[in-house]
Amino acid sequence: MRGVLRHGIVWLAAAALGAAPARYEVVAEAPAVIALPSPSALRAACGSAEVEGCTTLTLLRTECACVTSGGRWRMAVRVAFAPVMY
Repeated sequence: MRGVLRHGIVWLAAAALGAAPARYEVVAEAPAVIALPSPSALRAACGSAEVEGCTTLTLLRTECACVTSGGRWRMAVRVAFAPVMY
């Protein structure tokens, strides 16, 4: 959460200074589907007693850089993750 807050503050500061719009990319890798052998294994993986399945996000990556474009600064952001479905 701290990284998200920091990037939000940077974006607000850039907007206030008249920076160019941010460029962003979200990459969701193909999900891994894992069949579990029993309801108790599902509860253990999902952390809840009343579920029929769940998805967790793994390999979370955030990359952020400031770049110039036409003499104006802007943010270039890339977020990537790999979902695991149980």
